[in-house]
Amino acid sequence: MTAPIDIDERFAIDAIDAPAAIAGRSLGEIAWRRLRQDKWAMAGAVTILIVILLVIFAPLICNWVGVDPYTNYADSHPELLDELGFPAGPFSNASWQHPFGVEPQTGRDLMARTLYGGRNSLIVGVLATVLGLSIGVILGIIAGLRGGWIDSLLSRTMDVLLAFPVLLFAIALLVIVGQTSWYSTSVVWQILVVTFIIGFFAWPYYGRLIRGQVLSLREKEFVDAARSIGAPNSRIIFKELLPNLLPTVLVLATLAIPTNILAEAGLSFLGVGVLPPTPTWGGMINDALGSLQLDPFYMFVPGMSIFIVVLAFNLFGDGLRDATDTRASDL
Repeated sequence: MTAPIDIDERFAIDAIDAPAAIAGRSLGEIAWRRLRQDKWAMAGAVTILIVILLVIFAPLICNWVGVDPYTNYADSHPELLDELGFPAGPFSNASWQHPFGVEPQTGRDLMARTLYGGRNSLIVGVLATVLGLSIGVILGIIAGLRGGWIDSLLSRTMDVLLAFPVLLFAIALLVIVGQTSWYSTSVVWQILVVTFIIGFFAWPYYGRLIRGQVLSLREKEFVDAARSIGAPNSRIIFKELLPNLLPTVLVLATLAIPTNILAEAGLSFLGVGVLPPTPTWGGMINDALGSLQLDPFYMFVPGMSIFIVVLAFNLFGDGLRDATDTRASDL
């Protein structure tokens, strides 16, 4: 028979075990737990991952199937197209050799062009997001933290750019640039120019949001404490502001990428983005307009690709925004 434990000893034992029992979770752990519980957000994340893997390994997939995005297969296999130049079978004459079928008139493989087009569209969307967010975050922090005439100057600049007719300017600029040899003959320059136009004119949206966040954060106690011990602005920015802005930046990125993909698709659809024969989803939709009535599947493939990617990013972005909401009750 064991001796009874004294009440003081029991409290001492509980006090020793208490820290392990009440060990708190970090904000990142709480956000990740919330995100895992959001089935729609996780479905969006898995879809994004699958699409990224498909476009990264597009050359391997196309080599395995035995196709590429530029060859006119109707030259060696005239049975692929009918006498009018349209696919001779249903679903753009899909087969084991051409799983998504072939393009009207050209006979190019639709699967290969969809995969390579997705690669180009995602590159533009991601790079434009990185560019726009980088400019917006930097200038938004400067405007919100410094205040005064710097804030007024940057805020008025944002207002001017937000009122600017971006689409008309982008079309005019790309039409002018598109007549130069360095642009028309280089896919890299086409992607870089389109990326710059989309990203540069998007930063005021991010800058205004970041500025508003900084105006609120700079009045918090932890920023006042950092100032009271003589911390320089660089330390306040990197140690105090940026960690608190990171959830907002991540959510902005997940929501900006599909917007920029749509912007690239719109420019390519208008014929002023990435020039043919380089495939992009918007350019493929533009090419499909002429055969919409006789071969609607040609429009369906790139259109559905854009729809799936944009929906996946939006679902993941909404879930990430909810997961990083610090006002939630389970924090």
